[in-house]
Amino acid sequence: MERIPLTCPECRTLLRKETDRLRCPSCERTYSRTLGIPNLCDSQIEVSPVERAVVTELQKVFSTATLEELNQRRLSTYQDSLDIDKGLREHYAEYISSLHTRGQKFYRMFRDAIAETLASPSPGVAMDIGCGTGAGLLPMAHEFTHVVGLDVRMSSLIVAKKLIESHGISNVTLIQGSALCMPFPNSLFDYVTAINVLEHIFEPATMLEEVHRILAKGGAFVGDSRNRFDLFFPEPHARLRWIGFLPRKWMPRYVRWRRGISYETTHLLSYGDLRRAMTATFRPGEWDIVIPRISTYGFPKWLESLVVRGTECGFLRGLLIRLSPTHLALAHRSD
Repeated sequence: MERIPLTCPECRTLLRKETDRLRCPSCERTYSRTLGIPNLCDSQIEVSPVERAVVTELQKVFSTATLEELNQRRLSTYQDSLDIDKGLREHYAEYISSLHTRGQKFYRMFRDAIAETLASPSPGVAMDIGCGTGAGLLPMAHEFTHVVGLDVRMSSLIVAKKLIESHGISNVTLIQGSALCMPFPNSLFDYVTAINVLEHIFEPATMLEEVHRILAKGGAFVGDSRNRFDLFFPEPHARLRWIGFLPRKWMPRYVRWRRGISYETTHLLSYGDLRRAMTATFRPGEWDIVIPRISTYGFPKWLESLVVRGTECGFLRGLLIRLSPTHLALAHRSD
């Protein structure tokens, strides 16, 4: 943490370190740390009883449990608190088991996309917003001088801590905080990424404003966004088709009825939603929305080549990008 300046999310004042906590000299708020990870979440964010129980359990076994054991304890505790069917349990388990491979693939796709479309960031300080259990942190740590993993859930960060320790990585700092009010000074980061995060942000323009604020001049941002109006594939969280075509207020009730799980923290964005959020924050020429490299998701190269050729045609590009199941939001700060 000493290499990354932290600010009070309430008043943006630089924090001071006091034994096992951090203190804001301006507003006198104090922030605790769990296993050395600062909790800098906005005071309005509520922590569920299940999350509290998971954090307590992971703290107890952190020093003796393996990475796999920590991951399994976290997943099983959350699943046991929900009345979900076997198929969805298996889907979640498979997703967790493939996270590290996905993290490597997404990192390469993101870096290639920003280099082709805008400009490659300098290898300085980087951040992964919504880093979860750390799948995207490993490849970033090998390329950047220092990397920050930011996530709203402490249970995920505890697993990420075990991951980076097990790989002997020393240039990663983990912070519990909100993407809507990030506890960092202005112009700090050269590269910011967000894997599977924008679909959980109810105020995407606010998050992007924060991203713009913390980016250094020439810094770059890349994030993927699952299309609300996806015609082709099941929604990834509930594994149900065409949820996005329902009115937003109906979605949670429909998912609860069909799957027995909460859908209150998912907010899929359409191409239009994402475009409006980007234009509200970045200047023309500073941003773009593109179709991701579909081979990253397991599709054959020949199909990817067809999609690329289609995007080279003006009319087809507009159609394909609106129909794409996923979008990549790319931006850089020029001033």
